[in-house]
Amino acid sequence: MPEADYVALLGKAKASMDHGFSQVGKGLDPDSAQDEALMWLASRSIAIASALLLLGMHNHANEAVPLLESLTGAALDMRWIVQEDGESRARQLLSRRGGGWQGSWSAEDMRAKAEPLALAGLIDAAARLKRSHVFGNASGLPWAHRFSALDEPGAAQAELFRAAARALGHGLKALELRWPGYFQGSGILLSDP
Repeated sequence: MPEADYVALLGKAKASMDHGFSQVGKGLDPDSAQDEALMWLASRSIAIASALLLLGMHNHANEAVPLLESLTGAALDMRWIVQEDGESRARQLLSRRGGGWQGSWSAEDMRAKAEPLALAGLIDAAARLKRSHVFGNASGLPWAHRFSALDEPGAAQAELFRAAARALGHGLKALELRWPGYFQGSGILLSDP
């Protein structure tokens, strides 16, 4: 899928979230941990996806991979808290907010949330790109060609954008599950173009 199509898709996801929260806004319960966590994660997801797109569009797909990991973690958290016992799960998630960077989206935590939801593929896509982020595209300095291991290519823009669309699609799907009829468009993001 061309870059412009991914930009348009992610823009539609943002519009769907904006519209959906405009519709459910008055009914949001300020005492509901689930409502608060979904609002927080949806807001972060849109900001993260926007930054990821900007980096990817400016030939920095490799540098955007950590943002993909954050977007994937947010999507998994959103899907996890709309399952059974969502209020308790949301309280557990919100309690980590003050815990600093290390409390965010460990590989073990992400896998534990993904497997029961049959979303391991979402993590696998981010993990494949993570290797590229760490080891790829490292031959940009003078004389780097002397080290053949530095010639490994970085993350491909198309793969980054496809993984981001799927992650954002799962976040949007969580909102659809929580508030049926108010959030639309996850299907197109989750389809495999």
